Amino acid sequence: MRKIGGFLVIFGIGSLFLNQIGLEFKMLFWLGEGLEIRIAMVIVGILLLMLSYIGKNESKVEPESKVEPESKKNFSNKVTINDNKKLIKQHFGFDSENYKWLLIGLAVNILGFLLMIGGAATEANEFNESELFSMRRITIAPMLIVAGYIVILYAIMKKNKVKKD
Repeated sequence: MRKIGGFLVIFGIGSLFLNQIGLEFKMLFWLGEGLEIRIAMVIVGILLLMLSYIGKNESKVEPESKVEPESKKNFSNKVTINDNKKLIKQHFGFDSENYKWLLIGLAVNILGFLLMIGGAATEANEFNESELFSMRRITIAPMLIVAGYIVILYAIMKKNKVKKD
């Protein structure tokens, strides 16, 4: 998260300076003279940097014990022993259910983008308004895309159920 935040800050500030002298990054040529997206990139980058440093400070917890050698084989679960000689199983953030929701959201998103495809004219003098501005392209496809992003966000934010062993 720190690398992405740093990239956004540098890219946003660089884009602001280049815009003032009449130049632009090739990736951002579509922005034109608008400063809002450039400023938003800098703000989002700063927020990501702040969140990464906050998360880094909170995750600094002194280890209570040694890690068993068997846990090195499994990257998703870590088994530690605390002072009372009890096994504590620590789980990686994503579970199989999270991945399932993530793939469903991605599929809904791709379906929305596929429904937007089409509507091109075969000749330069021809304009087919009913095909270009159809209900499928203007209403259904954007709703599916937004729904896909919501499902993806749910998959990322969903907490795993704690299993009692």
